[in-house]
Formats: sequence, C-alpha cells, structure tokens
Amino acid sequence: MNKSSCCIAVFPDYTAAVEAIDRLVASSMDKDLISLVGKDVQHGKVGLNGLSSLNDDLLQLGVQEATLHCYQCMIHGGSFLVVVSGNYEQVENACEHLEKNTQADVALHLNAP
Repeated sequence: MNKSSCCIAVFPDYTAAVEAIDRLVASSMDKDLISLVGKDVQHGKVGLNGLSSLNDDLLQLGVQEATLHCYQCMIHGGSFLVVVSGNYEQVENACEHLEKNTQADVALHLNAP
C-alpha cells in the first residue's frame, strides 16, 4: 500500500456499501481506488491481506493510530468500510459523493505531502 490520503465511509450493512460503490463508479470514480472491507468481505487494495493488515494499510492512508481501533471495532460489530484512496482531489470528490448517503458516516484522512 502506497502512502496517500483516503476517505472512509462506514455503512451499517453490505447492500448500502455496495450501492455507494456503484454510485461512485457511475460518477467516473476509478474503481481501482475503491475498497470494501467487512468482517468476512474484502475487495480492493485496502485490507488485501485480511483484517490483520488493515491497520498497516490505514496508517499509510493517513488514519491516525487512535482511530484504527474504532474502525476495527466497527468492522467486528458488522459494519462495512468503503475506502477511497488517492490524491487529495480524488479523495475529496469521493467524500462529497459519500456524504450524500444518509446511512454513511464519512471521514476524510489526509497525509502530509
């Protein structure tokens, strides 16, 4: 995982997360920038080696250590993360789209250049 920034949206169920991804792709978001992570689900680059690698991946994407535990707890509690990684413009654009979803809790995590 390369160091970059990310937008993370937490969804309460799989269907809502997949629908959000479909809307991102329909808005011309590069599919390769999008990951879906759940307790038993992984699509994309983030968490590619399982939940044990999730913390390392998220640290590379600007997530602070204090927040990692929160994301892990949400996943183990049954939530799903939609993670969009990339440059600032891509990540900001993804956040704008994801924030329109009433089921999502969206956070922007930036790495210093």
